[in-house]
Amino acid sequence: MKRAAVILLLSTAVGVFVYCGTYYTGTESRRSLLESGEPELAWLRRVTPEIEQAIAAAAKLRGECQRDMLQHFFEVSQTMPAAQGRRYLDWVQRRTFLTVERETSQR
Repeated sequence: MKRAAVILLLSTAVGVFVYCGTYYTGTESRRSLLESGEPELAWLRRVTPEIEQAIAAAAKLRGECQRDMLQHFFEVSQTMPAAQGRRYLDWVQRRTFLTVERETSQR
């Protein structure tokens, strides 16, 4: 029984050592790219105007989608009886970005 435990322990230790060595060897090319002064990796070190434009475009698109989604929710609520429409809008508010916006503004 002790011999089996020793063999299992040693094989596990060897397996971990081999895994770590393989991982380290496999990531060597990516680590060398990060350490090099390659211009295509400059975005990793600073925010460029192109990155700022991409962030602004993504934020604008997100805002437009949220606005359109909110308009849809209001339109759907208008097709319902008044009480049901209010419950629907309350339900929507608890499950969408509206809750996040409200919590953020309360801080």
